[in-house]
Amino acid sequence: MRPVHQAVRPGAPAAQYRQHHQPASHSHCLEKQCSSHALHCSCCLVSDSLLLCAQAILEFGEYVYNDKENQDDAVTKSLVSLLGDLASNVTGCGPVFAQKPYVQSIIQEARASGEASTAEAADWALGVISKAVTAQQ
Repeated sequence: MRPVHQAVRPGAPAAQYRQHHQPASHSHCLEKQCSSHALHCSCCLVSDSLLLCAQAILEFGEYVYNDKENQDDAVTKSLVSLLGDLASNVTGCGPVFAQKPYVQSIIQEARASGEASTAEAADWALGVISKAVTAQQ
């Protein structure tokens, strides 16, 4: 199991806040035995950057979710699809999803929607988010 990444504050040195991947996840990297592996491994740097973006997107998603006055099926489907895309494409994002209770709520609302495509998107998102969360436990 890989360690959970810590958020890197904007403007702060990444090395100060990053926890390293386990070297086994980087079998392609010839420097995997180096103690500063994550400092020079481009996939670690990209992963950290994507996690920061995922956190910001999830916060924005929570804002959208809480704005019930302007929410309709199209917004719900788009948000659920975005959440699923994040879970399926950003490595190590499971703990970020686990910290946002609205994620389960919006998925349940979308699954209960009368719109078949919205319910289908919710089922898919639930699957990839569950997989991302359990992969980090």
